[in-house]
Amino acid sequence: MTMATNTVVTRQSQNARLLKFFKTGRDISARQAEYKFGIFSEDVAKRVYDLRQDGYPIYTNRKQNQYGETVTRYRLGTAPRSLVAAGVAAAGASALTA
Repeated sequence: MTMATNTVVTRQSQNARLLKFFKTGRDISARQAEYKFGIFSEDVAKRVYDLRQDGYPIYTNRKQNQYGETVTRYRLGTAPRSLVAAGVAAAGASALTA
């Protein structure tokens, strides 16, 4: 297995683990994802981007913790009908048959 192939497999595996976690209804921070799944904190946003590109509505919530640090948490949500309608309108009717 080449390094490039190994990277793709790792990324797909990380995406799958993160998505499975999101489907439990819980949210997660980058630090928690690193601890729980071994996804480097700086790569969590990339995995979230991948999942969004696959059509999953991943929401980002930023809050300050008790130390004044901003913590970003991610969760799987439900896209509002207006957003889905706008996406279909932008993609055309072919988006419904693909």
